Amino acid sequence: MDSSTTEQCQHLEQELGGAQRLADITGSRAYERFTGNQMAKIWKTNPGHYKQTERISLVSSFAASLFLGDYAAIDYSDGSGMNLMDISKKEWAQDCLAAVAPGLGGKLGSPLPSVAVLGSVSSYYVQRYGFSPDCKVIAFTGDNPGSLAGMRLQGDIARTPPARRVVRSDRYLQDWILQGPRASREYERKQLGRGLGGHPLDLQF
Repeated sequence: MDSSTTEQCQHLEQELGGAQRLADITGSRAYERFTGNQMAKIWKTNPGHYKQTERISLVSSFAASLFLGDYAAIDYSDGSGMNLMDISKKEWAQDCLAAVAPGLGGKLGSPLPSVAVLGSVSSYYVQRYGFSPDCKVIAFTGDNPGSLAGMRLQGDIARTPPARRVVRSDRYLQDWILQGPRASREYERKQLGRGLGGHPLDLQF
């Protein structure tokens, strides 16, 4: 586990008014592996490289970019695991962006719903691999929200037992359907944004 960004995590929590305040906004306290703190480290150690960077993508949005032939937006669910997104407003939290690096919002682009149609597939895939020109590219998401979607829970989910999945030995993911970001009041929990409503709960040990 990468612990090289502990300094950046401490700085982010301090700038936002503490771990609890950060959790209230983004769904979790600062974690070393989260993208926001990794970018803060790049800005501190390699500011020249950061300034030359035109766009910052997550693995999910980068993969979508390959099919789109253009920059793809980060979706709400994966974006909520960066310590940068206001999960209530579903937009980047300006105080978080300012605490991480200058001009970060422009490098990230605006996040979009997890079901957003980003555009048609690139002509490269049409000509090289025979994709239909009518094929649409939908926003890609991360492994944990993707796993919840893969469970194909149906019916009145709010009245059924929570769906649970052991992600790794140190994580426990629960699809806890909430009307608002209440679980984030306890900052040891990680609360993900969910593209179709609700806020899954991701306990990390």
